[in-house]
Amino acid sequence: MKQNSRKVVNLPPSLPFLSILLALLFLNWEHPLLLVISLITLLWIFLLKEKSLAGLFIILSIPVLFYPKFLDTITTIRDNSASVYENKRKIAEEVFQPNSGIDVLPSQYMPAEVKEIRAMVQANQLPDFNLLGQLREDPLKLQRAIEVNWPVKLESDSKYQFYLVEDAERLDFISLCQKIDQKGEVVLVLCP
Repeated sequence: MKQNSRKVVNLPPSLPFLSILLALLFLNWEHPLLLVISLITLLWIFLLKEKSLAGLFIILSIPVLFYPKFLDTITTIRDNSASVYENKRKIAEEVFQPNSGIDVLPSQYMPAEVKEIRAMVQANQLPDFNLLGQLREDPLKLQRAIEVNWPVKLESDSKYQFYLVEDAERLDFISLCQKIDQKGEVVLVLCP
């Protein structure tokens, strides 16, 4: 009687870490197939006693077959990683330079009010500023205003206040402030 001889390969201990990386890479709720494949791979790595490279190869080849943009995604990740690695010193220096991230923010994500605030902060060389009314209440406008005006900081006790024209009636103390500038619907005042 001939025994079925199957070659078992001992995989390196770092393979579980690679499978976790694989799971994180494919953990995307828009593509449940990839999520299932990643979870099966993790279970295969941790639960099966006899692991073979052929089984791992089959599992890893499924995304390539059923998700056509998979190889494009891997290529893009590789290219971007190589670019960051090659320019790491330049990138590290630029991160802390004022106005270094302005070109990164797409214009469709930059509300017009934030552009107007930025223009007034620069034109009036403000040391700090504060947002009132709807500008403060809108999380996107608040976050973008902080980002684009760095290193000028948002300070709640700043004398320089920005608000929208339509908020003037709501903000009764504005009558005590001196109007410095206005662009579009955004007003800059100096409050004592």
